[in-house]
Amino acid sequence: MEFIVEKIGMSRTVGEKSIPVTLLKIVPAKVCEVKEGGKALVAYPHGKKVNKPIEGMQKKYGLSKEFNRFVELAVANTEAGDLSLEPLKEAKIISKKLPETYLLKSSFKKLPNFNDENYEEVLTHFSNNCRTSKAKNIYGSLCHNLEDIVNAKEFLTSSFTPYVISTKKRKKEGL
Repeated sequence: MEFIVEKIGMSRTVGEKSIPVTLLKIVPAKVCEVKEGGKALVAYPHGKKVNKPIEGMQKKYGLSKEFNRFVELAVANTEAGDLSLEPLKEAKIISKKLPETYLLKSSFKKLPNFNDENYEEVLTHFSNNCRTSKAKNIYGSLCHNLEDIVNAKEFLTSSFTPYVISTKKRKKEGL
């Protein structure tokens, strides 16, 4: 089955190995016409653009003005209506609600694999991030004169403070 999704952000998993993940949400869609082979003409909202052909399609299928884009998708539906989300019921839900979390001040020595990091690479990434105005507002003077830094590890450990993510006030779990 196919779904129309919208990227709503990026995040990371929390655990031994932190993995970047893309956060998606399913765009509401209407099945206008079921075709052969499990395919269907599907309408979904995207922006405000409407022209005569789109108005004609909206009228033909009895759609509200918000459903202004059309695409052919493989669907579970056998008739017109809301796009069936039935196939997603087998999807694994990681967590509906995150537990209450706390940040506990830590030290770099307590971080796993701390001495194995490539600090020059970390500094390069930080420097690249400093090119954005948002980062300059957050990090302020830390973004200035990065090219003059001789010891990347010393700069990073003296400029930042690591925190442990915990689900209990004093019990350390996570990074």
